[in-house]
Amino acid sequence: MTHCLFVSDLHGCTDRYRRLLRVIEQRLPDGVFLGGDLLPSCSLSHSLDENAPTDFVRDFLTREFHCLKDRIGRDYPEVFVILGNDDPRFEEAAFLDVAETGLWRYAHQREHAFGGYRVMGYSYVPPTPF
Repeated sequence: MTHCLFVSDLHGCTDRYRRLLRVIEQRLPDGVFLGGDLLPSCSLSHSLDENAPTDFVRDFLTREFHCLKDRIGRDYPEVFVILGNDDPRFEEAAFLDVAETGLWRYAHQREHAFGGYRVMGYSYVPPTPF
């Protein structure tokens, strides 16, 4: 049986990410799905984490996931990432750059093999009344 974790709406809160990384290290899932609203937004970044890095993807996420991979080695899970409606589209390039290193897989409009499954991402959100 495939053991996976799904999380979303971390909104750039480094404490939330560090808790997630601890859970990954303890449970050693086969897959981890980061389902959007991953980055600090202009309105939330100060209230959630005053010390959030300026380049969150490269200076925090990439570094922390690399450290996790170094610690758990072969037990490092397949990590799938997709942006949410609160994540700025211009950050997609940074996620794609990191995906090229194999640290995670960017799932938007892509299909990835995962065990006996196919993972496909679609990160479009319909207009809302907000």
